[in-house]
Amino acid sequence: MPHPLLSDPWVAAKIDQVVAKYGKRWTPRQIEAFREQAAWTLATNPDVARVLEVAHPGVVDKSGERVVGGAVESPEADTGDERKAGNK
Repeated sequence: MPHPLLSDPWVAAKIDQVVAKYGKRWTPRQIEAFREQAAWTLATNPDVARVLEVAHPGVVDKSGERVVGGAVESPEADTGDERKAGNK
């Protein structure tokens, strides 16, 4: 049974970035062990848990949008329309 933190898409993506960078020579079993150990460390080490709490976005949505300061920020939101609106 995987660690509950691995069901968080944001946390899983961050761990997978490390695996992609450093785990090229690891076996699938070693990769799973690393992912489990990383999730366990993120959950149980008080210093690391505080860093995770600060870095983790408040809401993780599969659409790519995230809540920033109470407003939704979307990857498609930056279309340059803001610049055009300021020139009117």
